[in-house]
Amino acid sequence: MIILKKVNKKIELNKNMHKLTPEEWKKIKKKHKLWLENNIKGIQANFSKKFIKIANFKKAELPKSNFKGSVLKVIEFIEANLQNADFKNAKLSNIDFHNANLKGVKFDKATFDKVHIDIKMYNKIKKNLTPKQRREVTTSYIKYMWKAMFK
Repeated sequence: MIILKKVNKKIELNKNMHKLTPEEWKKIKKKHKLWLENNIKGIQANFSKKFIKIANFKKAELPKSNFKGSVLKVIEFIEANLQNADFKNAKLSNIDFHNANLKGVKFDKATFDKVHIDIKMYNKIKKNLTPKQRREVTTSYIKYMWKAMFK
């Protein structure tokens, strides 16, 4: 399944993709919290096949959430809890996982472009990343540090 196509230097969404609205995000976050508490009214956070661009998930509590096949662009997951989340087949571009809990996260067949993971977490999860993913993360980490030094 091809999620993105380059057309005239623009990225086009697959017809099956859905753009997440702020209202949907609030509802998902609330239902997921109830689900984690084993409340019958709760529902697991499901971002699968969603297009999310320029969002702040800072300190979000999203363990065991589903991001399968999603397209994520310019997202801050700073200090977010994503333990055991599933990013299988996700397209991650300009993502900041600084101080995020990524233990047990599945990145199977996910593509990375400018993904930042702080060095301590990177060392814990690098065995679960493909060589191509590792190259993009470390490259992004070096670029991130280089920018921070000269701001």
